[in-house]
Amino acid sequence: MATAQSALATPILQFGNTTPIGSLEGNSRKDLVTMTEALTSAGTVTTGFSIPAGRVEYSFVNGSGQDLSSWTLNYSSSLAPLIIGSLAPTGYVNSAGTFVNLGGSAYDTLFNAGFGTYTYNTGSHRTIDYEADHVTWATTGGFPSALPDGAGVGDLLNSGIPIGTLPFEIFFSPGLATGSDTASAIAGSSSFSGDVTGPVPVSTTVPDGGTTLAMLGLALGGMAAVRRKLGVA
Repeated sequence: MATAQSALATPILQFGNTTPIGSLEGNSRKDLVTMTEALTSAGTVTTGFSIPAGRVEYSFVNGSGQDLSSWTLNYSSSLAPLIIGSLAPTGYVNSAGTFVNLGGSAYDTLFNAGFGTYTYNTGSHRTIDYEADHVTWATTGGFPSALPDGAGVGDLLNSGIPIGTLPFEIFFSPGLATGSDTASAIAGSSSFSGDVTGPVPVSTTVPDGGTTLAMLGLALGGMAAVRRKLGVA
């Protein structure tokens, strides 16, 4: 005999040290990775390359009472050439603990076409807008493509059980530092702002006889080489 299951509690973030963007509870994790495959045009996954990158993963739970339609990470415009790519979640966990699939594939998007809105992940209801001083992740098609109230993405727990999904991610030159960046979000008719971890410029002081500036030069040169290899201007 089948019995009805009780609804699980609203997802909570798995890791502490949350950094809210208004009513959007969030946290971030940073690491170093090597990108070996990514979406490089609509529906096309390119493999066989090796791009060292810094990465920050963003997990969120929406407590705004409205559907989250977009959020934006802001960074210094001096970093624009060093922002490599991004990832948008393919779904979310709703307030009952159920995964909702929004379509698309679990591949990173490479920013190989300059500034603009990337829709390489065909079938996804999320877009990624890469600009000189920010990246915006937005949803299309309205509910259920937005992140509803009480739903979450990334590293989550539900009644003590890990129920994580893909997080939002940003990739950038490993020569950059990480620190505090401003962020904003839009849910329904409301907007919120806060601070999150993200890429920041390396120190502009040169106490080491030029090593810091040399590292920035190597980062720029390395990204230029990667773009040439992939046929990007």
